[in-house]
Amino acid sequence: MKNWASSCTKLEKKIAQRSEYLTKEWVAPVKTIESNVVPKPRSEWIEAEVFAAYSNKNARNALVTALSSTQFSHIQHIPNAKQAWDKLKVVHEGDDQVRTLKLQMVLAQFEELRMSETESISEFYGRVEIITNEAMSLGQPIDELLVV
Repeated sequence: MKNWASSCTKLEKKIAQRSEYLTKEWVAPVKTIESNVVPKPRSEWIEAEVFAAYSNKNARNALVTALSSTQFSHIQHIPNAKQAWDKLKVVHEGDDQVRTLKLQMVLAQFEELRMSETESISEFYGRVEIITNEAMSLGQPIDELLVV
């Protein structure tokens, strides 16, 4: 099982400074006029609002550059970096329930892992690494003492 997020190393480096916009949703600035909340004209944005909008745009652009055309089709109409990232996570990893099921399957694979008589140590270790990396990508690292 290949973890799609691990193939985004370049993406992670590119957006490291803007990564908060993948975890914190950017909201366009607003103001209140006579008890009505309306979008704030860009000419009235303060420096922090301009920076936040720019950072959201950069984070989303970094996402887009790392995607295939098929992947891009899932988020092409989503202007917010966090919403786009969340959509991609669901598309590639499933929701929390699916991830929990995947994790249970990976942990069961680990528990049942045995080296065959015809298998070299490096081949066996490769299988161990695949399973431990998958568990880590699903948010449950396997204790190194159990791996040894």
